[in-house]
Formats: sequence, structure tokens, C-alpha cells
Amino acid sequence: HFRNSTRTIDEATRVHIEPQLRFSEERYAWSFLSEFSVLHTYYDQQGNLEGTQYEQTVNRTLPKVRLYSQLNFERDTSLLVEDGIQTLEPQIQYLYTPNKDQNNIGLFDTTKLQDDFYGL
Repeated sequence: HFRNSTRTIDEATRVHIEPQLRFSEERYAWSFLSEFSVLHTYYDQQGNLEGTQYEQTVNRTLPKVRLYSQLNFERDTSLLVEDGIQTLEPQIQYLYTPNKDQNNIGLFDTTKLQDDFYGL
């Protein structure tokens, strides 16, 4: 639930659900993960919406796909320490969520970026 007295939309209720299917396989030398999610969000926006691009109720449904894989390479080493193990773990990930026009939804939980040293 959001409230903002300085915007066109005074108040809004957002309900979000995200059911997910997941498959993962892990072995000593590798791992693989695949996920498929359906992102569904309902907005009920209150305020003076007349003459704006905003709609009072908005339903948005988007798919989300994630593929992730990792390899594990290990070898014995004695360069800096005696009887050590050197490990290399390259990872790759693919994320996909389609782009959808959201101009009919207000900006509720956004803020300007901090453009100083602490915002880096």
C-alpha cells in the first residue's frame, strides 16, 4: 500500500504473486539451474486520474526465465602453501523478462539516484 500527497495518484494498492517452476541438477564438477516464473501484479490506483495516462486498475502478467550454470575446476598446488587446492569456478547466467509498457502505472517505490561519492 502506497501513499503520496504530492503526486497525481494519492494512494495505491499493489498485489504481486510470482509462482515458479524450478529444476536444478548438481554434481561435483558442475551445476545447472533453470527457473520459469509468471509475474502477476494488480494495481488499484486512487487519485485525480482524469486527463492522465494512468488507469485506476491495472493487471500486468509477465513471464520470467532464468538459466544458470557453473563449472568447478580444481587442482592441487604447492606454490604459496603446502598441499593447497587451486579452484576456478566460471559461471554463466541468462535472465529474460520481456519489456512491457508501464506508462499507465504510477511511480510508487522509485527514487532519484544518489549522485555523490556515497551513491557509487
